This record gives sequence, structure tokens and C-alpha cells, in this order.
Amino acid sequence: MKKVIRYLLLIAAFLSFSSCNLKDDYDPTDIDSYDRPLAVETMQKIITAFDNEDSETLEELFSEVAKQNYDIEKQIEEAMEYYKGKSVNPCEDVSYFFTNSSKISDNKYYYKSIQFMLLNMETDAGESYSFNVFYTLVDEDEPSQIGLSKIYFIDPEDNVGYELAIGAKLKD
Repeated sequence: MKKVIRYLLLIAAFLSFSSCNLKDDYDPTDIDSYDRPLAVETMQKIITAFDNEDSETLEELFSEVAKQNYDIEKQIEEAMEYYKGKSVNPCEDVSYFFTNSSKISDNKYYYKSIQFMLLNMETDAGESYSFNVFYTLVDEDEPSQIGLSKIYFIDPEDNVGYELAIGAKLKD
């Protein structure tokens, strides 16, 4: 009897885990949405933009509010100068992923932001970079907030502080 129960629990667990990826249409307002694939895809776009020195594509990822509050163009230019080489391994996953904050009502997100990190990404120039990225997915009250708000280059010495920022000002 115990074996049957274990077997049934295993099947139920498998179905619940696999159902996360069955949706064809991703909707970040959906209470059951799984956002990690979007974080990975966004991180891939960020890395590709740096690899190809494509400032325009990187700037397009940022929210209108971030562009209004910071000189994103200048910050991206500084980040492009800081970043050396091209990534050696493709970004297949992010190191850490969080839903930062959210507002939910009637089984729907009205506000949702995520944070994700990629640690120790190596380039062919012998450099290693770690990123901390903030992304607003849903904001019913202020849609101009939707998009990236910040990208931090994490300090390689301690993996805690920030070396450089886009969409934020580092304290002196």
C-alpha cells in the first residue's frame, strides 16, 4: 500500500512540475505565470548586447522611467567600455531568481517585479562578470515602469558591492 501511495505522489509531483511549462502564451499578470524563462531570455539579450557592443538593443530593454531618471545612454556607454571580450559560455540559466515585490488581486498581478543574477560569466578576454538585474514586468498604475530598471555589475573582489550601474547611481 505504501508503494502505491508513493507511486501516486510521484506521478502527482511530476504532473505539477511539468505543467509549469505547458502554457504557450506567457502572461506575467497570470498568478500562475512562471517568470524564470523570461529572466533567462532577458539575461541572454543583455549578454549578447554586450558581446556585440550593441548599445541600442540594451537601451531598448529599459523602462521609460529609467530612461527619464538616468542618463541611460551614457551609463551604457561606460558599461560597454568596462566590459571586455565576448562571453565564452552561453547563458542557459540565471544564478539566482526572485520575485521582488507584487500586488495581487482577483488572481491577477497588478504589479510585479523580478530580480535575477548571473554570477561569474567569463569572457574570451579572461574577465569574469557578475550581474544583478531588476525588471518590472507588470505595473497597472504606471506602465512606463515596465522594463529593466537597473543592471548592476557586481564587484568581482567581494561579489557583494557594485562596480558599475545602469539605471542607478552608485554611492561615492
